[in-house]
Amino acid sequence: MDANLIRSQLADALPRCVWPGRDGAGPHLMRRVTPPNEVRVIFECHPTVLCAGTAVFNSKSMKSGLKDYVVVFADVAGSTRLYETAGDQAAKVLIVDLQSEIAGITTAAGGFVQGVVGDEVLSLFDDVATALSSTFAMQETTDQFSARRGTPMSVRIGLHHGPTIVEQGRVFGDTVNTAARMAAIAQGGQIIASEDVVKRLTDPFK
Repeated sequence: MDANLIRSQLADALPRCVWPGRDGAGPHLMRRVTPPNEVRVIFECHPTVLCAGTAVFNSKSMKSGLKDYVVVFADVAGSTRLYETAGDQAAKVLIVDLQSEIAGITTAAGGFVQGVVGDEVLSLFDDVATALSSTFAMQETTDQFSARRGTPMSVRIGLHHGPTIVEQGRVFGDTVNTAARMAAIAQGGQIIASEDVVKRLTDPFK
């Protein structure tokens, strides 16, 4: 895709967006997915200065009921190939360790770690700004983790904002399903935000 076209599409989507890209020139809009009644913007996000994650997997409790949350799925991409190349035990250790660091980012930011499902870490946040900052940190931490462990790894992240049902520590509803679809669309190293997230952007994100 032509670079000027990418910049034009990005300007149409978020005209005042100042998220840093890998080259410092802003985020890279990879493509736009436009299913009926919803626009989803896909970014390749590699921020420069972010909060540090910890290796603590621990979540504060969520109150049962219906509440608006930002739901985030962070999925370790390419795990099948990793198991094939590194072996079962080594791959499992790498994935679990990376998931622990991702979960630590959520808890350090005051979010909720609902759990780990397969290769995915499911997190909930009270506000969009904290959720976005945390997803940036997850990508940055993954890059650092890969360099530190000597194994290329990446995560694909999807997030959506909306009413979420919480019952006995579990989460349900269309918001969760939509966030999962965002992550499924993403490629490794990408963050996909739904329109409901984008329209709630506030300074310094707009």
